[in-house]
Amino acid sequence: MKKALIIEKDSYTSETLAESLEYFEYEPIIYSPETELANQLIETNPYIVIVNLQLFRDFRHVFISLLGSKEKLFSACIILTSGDLTDPEIIRGLGADFFLFKPYDINQLSDLLIKVEVTKCHSV
Repeated sequence: MKKALIIEKDSYTSETLAESLEYFEYEPIIYSPETELANQLIETNPYIVIVNLQLFRDFRHVFISLLGSKEKLFSACIILTSGDLTDPEIIRGLGADFFLFKPYDINQLSDLLIKVEVTKCHSV
């Protein structure tokens, strides 16, 4: 089962997203602020990371350093979420792969997960 790390601002959003991902046979892992993000990314080795846009901006340095490492410590697809419409160029400029507009529905999530499968993001 492919792992999906969820990094959201509130537990309700995280849990709702986790339930939806289970429907698509992903193993959801909800980010725990008690553990350093870099360690969670390396230890869980997620296939996708779904992260709130503002939190991604706060933690961007962690993602950049792991994606740029010679050891390939991290290679997940990064999906940003926000309730604000965001230009696709901004998403790419931040280093993310996809965007999920909130509130999302199950069909939007399904379409996005299919795109992730086709793209294979940062695979080596």
